[in-house]
Amino acid sequence: MEFAPVNSAGIYRSLRFVNALAENNIHPVVLTFEVDENLRKVQSHFDEKLLHLLHPGVKVVRVPLNDITKLTATKWGRIRYIMNNASGDNFYNGWKTEIFSVLDALIPELNPRLVITSCPPFSSAVLCRDIEKKYRLPYIIDMRDAWSEWGMVPQASYLHFLRKKLRERSVLRKATKIISVTPQLIRKFQSAHPSIPKDNYALIYNSPNFPVETGFSVQLKKVSEQEQINIGYTGSLYYHPKSKAKNLHEKFRYYPGAEDWFYRTPWFFLKSLAALLNKRREWKKKIFFHYIGNDGEMIRNQCKELGIETNAIIHGYLPQHKVKELEVSFDVLLTTSEKIPGAEHYCLPSKLFTYLLAKKPVFGFVTKGIQAEFLKELGVGILFAPDEVELNVVKLENLFEQGWEGKMNVEYFRQFNADATGSEFVRLVKETTNRLSAGTLTK
Repeated sequence: MEFAPVNSAGIYRSLRFVNALAENNIHPVVLTFEVDENLRKVQSHFDEKLLHLLHPGVKVVRVPLNDITKLTATKWGRIRYIMNNASGDNFYNGWKTEIFSVLDALIPELNPRLVITSCPPFSSAVLCRDIEKKYRLPYIIDMRDAWSEWGMVPQASYLHFLRKKLRERSVLRKATKIISVTPQLIRKFQSAHPSIPKDNYALIYNSPNFPVETGFSVQLKKVSEQEQINIGYTGSLYYHPKSKAKNLHEKFRYYPGAEDWFYRTPWFFLKSLAALLNKRREWKKKIFFHYIGNDGEMIRNQCKELGIETNAIIHGYLPQHKVKELEVSFDVLLTTSEKIPGAEHYCLPSKLFTYLLAKKPVFGFVTKGIQAEFLKELGVGILFAPDEVELNVVKLENLFEQGWEGKMNVEYFRQFNADATGSEFVRLVKETTNRLSAGTLTK
């Protein structure tokens, strides 16, 4: 569905995959939305330069999207959306008439072997299932995020959650192969749908959409050797406090899983920093925290509550080139993660790849999961348990007094390389089509 010049999460991954197919003499045909007024009503980020990255062997067919804002323009339309939508978006509802009209003509002409989609948007997965049902075309689905069990925002009710989960199961069960971006996310799908064979899943990590120098070393100098130590945090926090139910329908809201996104804020680092500066008052004029992003007011309030507002510098939203300049100027970069009791956090934020460009140590105030695994194995990060404030104070004090050095693990990072992920995708597609031709794989 979504494709360049739309500039949204996952577009670079889709570009990389279709280009890799074309480079290996496989002929991809991309079906995506026409860039028109209706699309611009629901998509605000476009970058025409993305089209210049497209391999000339990739054919793009653009199909108009109906005005999906009309589907929720009235009170009853919004109610129907809440009651009936199990995908989480309206793209398929606004596209199905047009896309099947195009497919009726295109499939006999091209005789495709396989359908591939990337989610979100999750209604593209439903589209693939319906294409398989109508045209008997097997499909591969690339799941970049959790679907039914995404726990940051609530479902309208537990029954809505169950309906979405059943929709998800019907889609995944029919898929010839399910690709996902981390081992933790694969395990999350496996736990939710244990009837789906484990060998139906495949792992292809996300990759940076820019060159990353490998094999570099990072260093945190002693506080005694520097005039200041500047610690930077970049990005949105994705934290939305659960508000008290104000009316009847809000009382039925259901949060799948127990994801605590307050841990995504820098509160636990700031709490440890405040305790450290209270212990080592002479460092009050030497250690500073910088925040770059749209949630500055929340950070300002947290720092004020902890009594370290004079040690916080809020930059607000900045253009990308300014962000990179600041990150290079910092001594340390900070990352955080949501907390999922009894499970691991499952998504690797793209900002960790951006952080690598600065070649600085990374403080990981992260819970168990992919970020902790990535930082530990990569060799450029220092891990902290967010809840262990006393231990964190001791650890921070030792780091600032003694300094620290790390070196990037080139071998580990190789699996995140764009060429490696593209090659693995091509391998999976070839393996699938070969098995379909041999009759050893049927759906």
